[in-house]
Amino acid sequence: MPCSGAERADRLASAQPDATLPSAASTAESMRRINAANSVLKGPNRGSGAGRRKSLACGGGVGSQPSNRFPDWDTKTRQTSVGSVSIEALLLIPVALLVLVIVLQGSLWFQARTVAQVAAADGAAAASWHGSDRASGERAALAVLEQRLVGTDWQLDWSWSADLVELRVHGLARSVWPGLELPVEQTALAVREP
Repeated sequence: MPCSGAERADRLASAQPDATLPSAASTAESMRRINAANSVLKGPNRGSGAGRRKSLACGGGVGSQPSNRFPDWDTKTRQTSVGSVSIEALLLIPVALLVLVIVLQGSLWFQARTVAQVAAADGAAAASWHGSDRASGERAALAVLEQRLVGTDWQLDWSWSADLVELRVHGLARSVWPGLELPVEQTALAVREP
């Protein structure tokens, strides 16, 4: 229960009987000013710390009941929010892992596609040189595919004409998820040298 300025002055005077203290009237006036300033600041623990001095002057401190700075609803909210954090984590961690696996699988497919494109271009270029044949183009394409282990079941399909060489490389990209097979197919054209 809050005490008045006069009571505070009496308690301070009895606690320090030999000390030089201002009169009770001036102390009471000082306490009224502090209380008015606290009411303007809208809170007992803001500003100059007058609320703490008030509780100590009125017999607060060690052994007294702590002031309830938080209303009851805030305490209940904090208690129930602890459980909601674990539920949110329970839902968000699998979603985050799924997104990670999808991004990783997409990057593996894109890398296999890029390697197949390079293999098709190198094989078609090697087969189109003067005096080259299909075997030299296959060796060049397979060298690229074997150097980069990004896929399985690679197959090369050739198409020859009088002026063009076409090589189609197709296979399966490596998978993070067991049983998932993502097809990769790239085609390259090259002009045959006479």
